[in-house]
Amino acid sequence: MSTSSSSSVVTSYISDLSSMTDPTDFPQQSLRLLDTISRCPICKEFFNTPKIGDCGHTYCSFCILRSLAIERNCAVCKKILSDHQLLKCVTTEKIVDSWKNIRRTILKGANEEFRKNKIRDYIRRSDNTTLSRTYSNLKSSSNGKKNTKKLGYTYLYTPESSPSSLPSLPSDINENQLETSYMKICIQQ
Repeated sequence: MSTSSSSSVVTSYISDLSSMTDPTDFPQQSLRLLDTISRCPICKEFFNTPKIGDCGHTYCSFCILRSLAIERNCAVCKKILSDHQLLKCVTTEKIVDSWKNIRRTILKGANEEFRKNKIRDYIRRSDNTTLSRTYSNLKSSSNGKKNTKKLGYTYLYTPESSPSSLPSLPSDINENQLETSYMKICIQQ
């Protein structure tokens, strides 16, 4: 095989890999299950012309016929099976075709929901680290005008300090003492 021919085969194979789908693409277990049952247990691809045996297991037509040519048993439960006992599954074929058409959209939404839940959990855990006291300082300009800015300060403890080890803050905060255990956030209102 020449180098250019070999290169095109490898490129073709790699592009085929990027289009492969897998039930583990979904973060939710229920969607993984739906994706799994839409696939042939032999080739692991979506059913193509599905056939069902007397035992109730479904396969791609080509996969089960090839399997039965080697071994006359159901590939899942090993019950004796012949090609004459296989029935076409028209409804399964329609369901799988519909799933394949909507799968990308559902996957996108499922991943977005999973990402939002992760962010929500992170924020919820972060809220537990906020020190319950928020301090406000009023600063006025030196010329005595009514222009005053309200500055809210929130102190957060760092991960290496635990809530039980935090000292209670005095009303007169010595910010130099807080630098090692707290992070100061200033919010102008």
